[in-house]
Amino acid sequence: RDLLAEAHRFALAMQGAAFVYNLMLAERASNDERRAHYVERLAEWRESIVSHRISTWSLDAFWPKVLEHGHAIGYPTRAFVTEWVNIAQGSVDAASSPQARQLVQKREMALKGAHSRFRSAKALQRWSGAAGVGLTTYRWNTARRFLIDLHGAQD
Repeated sequence: RDLLAEAHRFALAMQGAAFVYNLMLAERASNDERRAHYVERLAEWRESIVSHRISTWSLDAFWPKVLEHGHAIGYPTRAFVTEWVNIAQGSVDAASSPQARQLVQKREMALKGAHSRFRSAKALQRWSGAAGVGLTTYRWNTARRFLIDLHGAQD
């Protein structure tokens, strides 16, 4: 249960970075409809992270739980997540925060280099309008189905 709660907090917190990313791409593509959509999604996200108490979530407790299960997470990823969670835990409006925007843009450019949608007009043209915005489920639907089957087998 604790790991599921941590995974949900993580997915919820990081979803905001995807919304900022898509907002910035909508602006870059001069797509006012998508821009308005992501401004709205970010407002909803802010309400959601407040209701899930992300502001009190401790990454100091999170990282050992993740790492003890054999996951190797490099420093750049951990630094990005830590900085993003600090933004999410603050009171800034992620849609207009220069810090949030710079963090997201820098991360995408580091990962994709010349293929970054911030650098390449061709890459921006291939943008679907919704890159990575779904809440990560970590195969929960499959695990849930297995647990239901196991529970039913005990009867």
